[in-house]
Amino acid sequence: MSMRLPFKIHLPFGYAIRVVLTTDKGMLDVMDEDDKSELADGLWDVDNRTIYVRRNLPFRRKVEVLGHELDHAINDWRHWARDHFW
Repeated sequence: MSMRLPFKIHLPFGYAIRVVLTTDKGMLDVMDEDDKSELADGLWDVDNRTIYVRRNLPFRRKVEVLGHELDHAINDWRHWARDHFW
């Protein structure tokens, strides 16, 4: 059985997060200009609710990066849920 990252993660209240595996060039395209001095392994884009992970990383590193970026996403979800439901 081949292991892979999920394409989408669903949080409560309809908050869906896309997970995109991207090339190095694709990662540079989504990174802020100020941060391009070092290529990031992952990135959370709150506006598009998308986590980007570099495709050429070893699987174990992809999982670590996904977990790290998901932590950022969950923090943003908390703020979003508080603003919409409480």
